[in-house]
Formats: sequence, C-alpha cells, structure tokens
Amino acid sequence: VSGCHILVDLILRSSDKVLIGAHKANLETYSDGFPSADSVDDTHEPVDLTERAGTLKQLMHGMHKQKFVSLDTLRDADTAFDLAEAAEKYLVYSVMAACSEKCATTTSPVKAFCYGIKHDYPLIADAAARWTIDVEVKTMRESLNGDKSALLAWVRHFSLSVLQRIH
Repeated sequence: VSGCHILVDLILRSSDKVLIGAHKANLETYSDGFPSADSVDDTHEPVDLTERAGTLKQLMHGMHKQKFVSLDTLRDADTAFDLAEAAEKYLVYSVMAACSEKCATTTSPVKAFCYGIKHDYPLIADAAARWTIDVEVKTMRESLNGDKSALLAWVRHFSLSVLQRIH
C-alpha cells in the first residue's frame, strides 16, 4: 500500500504467483478471517492464497488506516465481484461494505443476484433479480451453483412480479 511505513512481516503469494507484503497486526485488526498475529509463526515462507494479485492488493488497502480506494477504479464487474468475494471470505468489513454498494449498482445482474443470495444481502438480490427476467433457468441454476433454495427464491420473485402486474 503506497505511503505505508509499517514493516512487512508476512508475505502473501497470490494464485498468479505474485508476492505481496502484509502486516500480521493489520490482518488481525481489520479482518476476522485471518489468524491472530500471535498465532502465526515468524517465517520467511510466503503464505499461498487462492486470490489473484490485483484482488489481494485491493484487499490490503482495506486493512490500513486510510481512505479506501474508490471501487470506480476497478477494471470491470468481474474484478469488483472478485474483491467482494475475497472481502467476504476474509471478513474485511470495510471492503465488504464498499463492495456491497458497488455490487448493488453493477451492470452484471446475475452476478449481483448470486452475490446477494450467497452473502445474505437481500436488497442487492431483490434489486438485481428484476434485471434477470430474460435469463434462462439453466443459466441461473449454474450461476447459483445448484443452490435450489436460491433458485426457488429467484423463480418466486418473478411469479410475484407477474402477479403484481396483473392486478
């Protein structure tokens, strides 16, 4: 993170093999998804994570005492959703909040609906659902990874929408 003067005491390795410096204390302070600083052995070996470098770098910005970088700078909706998933996985609350706002206004309603359902953001799921009326059931089922209750919620949303239009 530019302007950070804290000594790097942990190296993360992204799925695309990029090394990223981190601070154990910051991971503990700003996240509930990483182990506490005193439970991690001092090692010079990188810790492998499943996220890409760009996602991890953005996530690390949310673990500093500074204004979070605008999500408007992200390349595309996929990048925003990757960051949102990482924030949810590692429970980085400041980034979760920023991402949920971004996901609510995305141009990818299927992804927004799935994100809202998966992470219990009903307002995002409801707002996105109305823009998915032309999506095939098969596509939505695949996007929801076979989650039958989520698929049922999506179908129910459209049933109610149709009934409201009739009356």
